[in-house]
Amino acid sequence: MLFIEYSLETQVSGLLTLICVLSSFFFGAFVLRKAIVTKEKSLYYFFFLIIFSLSPWYSIALGYLLWLLTKEALSYELHIILNLLFVPIGYLAWFNIYLTAINLKKKKLIIIINGIYSLLMEFYMFYFLYFATNAPVKSFLGTVYELQPTYADFLIIYSLTILVVILITGIHFSIFLLKKDEIQWKGRLLLVFFIMYFVEVSLDVIISNKLVFFIIFLRSLLLIAIFLFYLGIILPIEETQEKLIQEKPDALVFLKLIAKRKKNPLTENEITFYKEQKICLVCKSKLLRLTYICPDCEAIYCITCVKALSDLENACWVCKSPFDPSKPVRLIEFEDEDLIVETDETKKKPEKRIAKKPSQVA
Repeated sequence: MLFIEYSLETQVSGLLTLICVLSSFFFGAFVLRKAIVTKEKSLYYFFFLIIFSLSPWYSIALGYLLWLLTKEALSYELHIILNLLFVPIGYLAWFNIYLTAINLKKKKLIIIINGIYSLLMEFYMFYFLYFATNAPVKSFLGTVYELQPTYADFLIIYSLTILVVILITGIHFSIFLLKKDEIQWKGRLLLVFFIMYFVEVSLDVIISNKLVFFIIFLRSLLLIAIFLFYLGIILPIEETQEKLIQEKPDALVFLKLIAKRKKNPLTENEITFYKEQKICLVCKSKLLRLTYICPDCEAIYCITCVKALSDLENACWVCKSPFDPSKPVRLIEFEDEDLIVETDETKKKPEKRIAKKPSQVA
């Protein structure tokens, strides 16, 4: 049996990488638990993303653990497989999240294209590892020095493509969240994560001979990035409106929310996002128990908001269908400080009411 010794830099890199990988699984377990409890499909994708975002470092972590226990080295084949096998899973999970929130109409086509691209990489990897003449063909795959792999041309192109696409879409997704008052902190945290992740990977690849302090800096950056990503996922939606409605569910509160929505109408992407996340369109609270689903457009509301709105506008914020069919729809329009209530009977002569006196609106 051949025992090997690694340099101090390699040992430090292996130890810190192992801590980072274990941390990603630790945070991933919490995300998975929340997904099971809330039954939110998107959280399962986030679970795959958070654990497989560190898959390029799996071989370093496992290789160090194996060396620590047995003083033996991980095989070349396992190095390549561990580093590349799970990348497409995390990549496609991310695209599912991104396209659901940003560009749902093109989701299927883009997922298929990226899936084919990833399958091509997997086929390439396994072919030159096991089936090509003189396999494994390291000139087509890359080399491994101690614990650090260095890839050949095609695998470098694939990895860089994935990295750049994730950075661009990640920044776009974060900016998309920043535009929503109730989830701005999620956007900030995710934006910092994507930038830190890109910087860490880039420096890790560009600089081959790393000093100990620089290795510590890079792995600390990676660990912080994963923690910020976890917070960005798990952080609850801002509860200001939800608490306000729970503490003071009167007409004035809902008139302010209606006025805000009139000024900033819901977009198709926002509506899709709230449906996917099971969030009330009005108070932005998470819906776990009693909910109202519009029979015409499937928009989701909490019971508290539906009861209040049925006494005001009595109209779905998406399709304008009545919450209570036994009551008339009374669309409210704000002009300066006046509140115009329009019904079928008053379309020609709108009745003006002052927004400061919501009790006058039946």
